[in-house]
Amino acid sequence: SRTTAPEERQEARAKKTRMVKNPKVDHSQTDSMNLKVLRRDDPSIQAILGSASSITMYELDMSTTKWHRKNVEGSLFVVERKVGKGTSNSNSRFQFVVLNRLSDERFVESIAKDAEFELSEKYLLYKTDSDEVNGVWFYDEKEQTNIYEIIQRAQEMERSGVYTNNEDGVGKSSSSIDDVASLFQSAMGVGNAPAKSKPKKPDGGKKKSGGGGNGEAAITRDAIRKAMLRLATNDAFLDAIASELGQ
Repeated sequence: SRTTAPEERQEARAKKTRMVKNPKVDHSQTDSMNLKVLRRDDPSIQAILGSASSITMYELDMSTTKWHRKNVEGSLFVVERKVGKGTSNSNSRFQFVVLNRLSDERFVESIAKDAEFELSEKYLLYKTDSDEVNGVWFYDEKEQTNIYEIIQRAQEMERSGVYTNNEDGVGKSSSSIDDVASLFQSAMGVGNAPAKSKPKKPDGGKKKSGGGGNGEAAITRDAIRKAMLRLATNDAFLDAIASELGQ
């Protein structure tokens, strides 16, 4: 039987959908490029914690309880910044930044540990230091939820004082590398294992590095392999690696 024009169009659309389904995207390359763009205006930015492809900002008029669109729309990024001596706006470790398509200036908002953020059906709501109530509208609802959760984690880091990156922002070696080394040693059992009999010596009668008789685990290929497998599912380890690579 002969197909009709609507059926042909439907079949063509279905074929096109199959062809473009699940395209491969190199997110690591995109994140690296975005980080470079963000650092042009603020070299203190160390890492992108999360992003949303398209948002629009609104402001609540308290007298009329109506929302008014602000002159801000574009891609949003939650970032972690280097703080301490020699850095600008040193008290704002976490911020969200909008690369504004409607202006040459970026929209930047600090994320304080006690700032009020609330997730509603339409907006991610928050109150500024000046008691202004703003709403962030997301084109993608999944991105809305993701950004809210990232902001919550950032505020928890502020409250606990435990950060992904170094507190004083001086160099690489005092934060991410130390975190990686500490987590790797923990996974290996180095320095934490209970006292046991002296580990076997490798072939040739030579000692393995770190395998003394002080209760440390023997550092063998198999032990390293097992430690790496454990660390592959350790979020803290992966965050430390990502932070170091993003420097």
